Amino acid sequence: MTGVPALELRGITKKFGDFIADENISLRIMPGEVFALLGENGAGKSTLMNVCYGILQPTTGQILLEGQPVTIPGPTAARMRGIGMVHQHFKLVPSLTVADNVFLGAEPTTKWRSLDRESMTARVAEVSERYGLRVEPNATVDTLSAGMRQRVEIVKALCFDAKILILDEPTAVLTPQECVGLFEVLRQLSANDRSVVLITHKLPEVKAVSDRVAVLRRGRLVSVGPTSDFSESQLATLMVGRHVDLARKNPPPAERVSGASALICRELVLSGPDNRLLLDRVSFDLRGGEITGLAGVEGNGQTELVETIAGLRTPDNGRISLNGVDITTMSPAGRRSLGLAHIPEDRVRSGVSTASSVQANIVGGFLKSMLFRLGFVRPKPARQWVERIIQRYDVRGARAPTRVGELSGGNMQKVVVARELESTPSVLLAAQPTRGIDIGATEFVHERLREQAVSGGAVLLVSADLTELLNVSDRILVMYKGRVVAQFEPEESLVPRIGLAMAGAADERDQYHPPEPSEPLGAPQFRPDSIRATLDEPLIEPGNAARSSSFVERSIETLSQPILAVGAALVVGLLIIIALGANPGQAFESLLLGSFRSEHNLSGMIAQATPLLIIAVSVYVSFTAGIFNVGAEGQMYLGSFFGAYTALTLSDLPGPLLIILCFLAGALAGACWALLPGVLNAYFNVDILVSTLMFNYIGISLTTFFVSGGLRDPAAGITGTRTVPEQAWLPTLLGYGGANIGIFIGVALLAVTGFVVKRSSWGLQARFVGENREFARNLG
Repeated sequence: MTGVPALELRGITKKFGDFIADENISLRIMPGEVFALLGENGAGKSTLMNVCYGILQPTTGQILLEGQPVTIPGPTAARMRGIGMVHQHFKLVPSLTVADNVFLGAEPTTKWRSLDRESMTARVAEVSERYGLRVEPNATVDTLSAGMRQRVEIVKALCFDAKILILDEPTAVLTPQECVGLFEVLRQLSANDRSVVLITHKLPEVKAVSDRVAVLRRGRLVSVGPTSDFSESQLATLMVGRHVDLARKNPPPAERVSGASALICRELVLSGPDNRLLLDRVSFDLRGGEITGLAGVEGNGQTELVETIAGLRTPDNGRISLNGVDITTMSPAGRRSLGLAHIPEDRVRSGVSTASSVQANIVGGFLKSMLFRLGFVRPKPARQWVERIIQRYDVRGARAPTRVGELSGGNMQKVVVARELESTPSVLLAAQPTRGIDIGATEFVHERLREQAVSGGAVLLVSADLTELLNVSDRILVMYKGRVVAQFEPEESLVPRIGLAMAGAADERDQYHPPEPSEPLGAPQFRPDSIRATLDEPLIEPGNAARSSSFVERSIETLSQPILAVGAALVVGLLIIIALGANPGQAFESLLLGSFRSEHNLSGMIAQATPLLIIAVSVYVSFTAGIFNVGAEGQMYLGSFFGAYTALTLSDLPGPLLIILCFLAGALAGACWALLPGVLNAYFNVDILVSTLMFNYIGISLTTFFVSGGLRDPAAGITGTRTVPEQAWLPTLLGYGGANIGIFIGVALLAVTGFVVKRSSWGLQARFVGENREFARNLG
């Protein structure tokens, strides 16, 4: 192609430490063309585009826009230069309107400096009309479908006059109908001389919509040229480096461990919050040794059916039986223990905890296995086992300590698939298991599903990709408006009839007839301690290609926020002191060194720090579990009062016993006070920040009332209780000032609590709840 490229990359290399994500890549994207960028998960596609968008800076190389070298320090600079990017996982605020999201951070104002909503709405309407996007500016984002949210992201880029639009996996969460609409938009953009870079794994889409295509493999450019020069098979081979065959090759039933019904659903009924019927008397069986595909236009009950079977929803009516056990009202954890595994359709929302490591995400599904002893993880066996799984499932760029959030979307999916399949389940619910992953990973997942069926397991495969269902399923059920309406053998010739059934017009010969109850499997195949890999297999240590954060890097990241907060506080204090005309040097000297000028000062600091350190332990646990407890002061006051009350009322007891009882009384009182806002949040949805802050002041006021009441010491010059008997005193330090060995107790409590949170099964569960509640629910 001739002319000046809209975007040109020359020798772009991006390194993360020793890991090379992109190596010496040169590309030219012309005005008005749709340029497809292909590659496996982890091949460097998103990294390369993040460099173009300013999210990352290249290690070496040059970026040119319309022939001119440029430096793009960040996304704002990229937008100003006419580059827009729509990420694979949408960057939208659900509670705001479309117009609010489009202009978030760059809101236009009137001459009176108020928000100019009229111009925002008009601009969104004008852009959406021009490109046929049909977006309602005043609609709230959380009411929109995935396809409409995708359009909002595109409008967001075009409203800032993006001449180059980068789309990262734009069809990963779209229905086939929404994909068709998106392709029409891309053609319209191209006709308006806009350049589009399309990152995708779906080869039919590449052939259908792109003008040219480039293929990356392991960070290197292996081929680039007109799309018409390549067949789908050639592109797949270039991506993976070997021949890929996604054609149907399920082994015949005679070669499988077949069985009777492993899962039985009868007359399942489920209503939504608006009393709309989501499931309407759904009945079907999943048989051992069989892959059952579930087709349907998105929104016809497939998601709700899977979540009901998994225990994330409770049906209004009907029955579910797993391996002969009625699980209709059983918890997700109970179902998992009986042999149910679940690959959720949204890996980020409920499949993984992106803040936790690969090891934590995988072993979280095996809390009762040999990986744990007395409730604590065995570090070396767990790490070695996870490293083997990483190798077996080819999770690229990962080691056991790598945060899942650092992985590409496809490699996140491999972590989910690995965790669920390694449990050797008797029933596997696989909802959109290949959504957003590359062709090589898709082939890998399909083979794992077939292996599951060959070993005698039952698989329910839910997919928006009809080709996938035809290639992998042994039979296909079709859902429409919450009902199973048709059943098919997976033959290509039946595609038109399947399409009619998905639209609610099933042929009479295809209509589905619910089965009669069949005999359940005698015993579940799954055991809670089931681990497919043995812990004594030789481990091949990964090379430098696997990237993970070092201990030092993770420590710096963890400490960065509190250090910045303290630094900011010191700077603000410095400015205030200077403004008041005082000497900041004296103030900072007193602040930083005052407690160490004498033993008396040091003792007073220790005395004040001791209760704060102990209460910090409880706050640490709360925050780990995602409970933002800001009422620690009131809890500490009440705990202190009841500790003192115990000492005064049981003063005849021996010293060591009395001290222990005081500790227990104080801890119990503080915990009970903290429990109240927890109950209000859990059962009545009262905001935890508001309630803990409110209870904080009530706790302080109650303590003041108690201390001023019957326990007040009338002889004291200030309001306070009678002096606690000496046998309840902790041994002192430095002889005066209030310092005692409580400081060592606090440090020990902090160390023990940190160890429990980091290494115990309970701590792992608490962290998952705090990091991603939907994921925690899915794991039970």
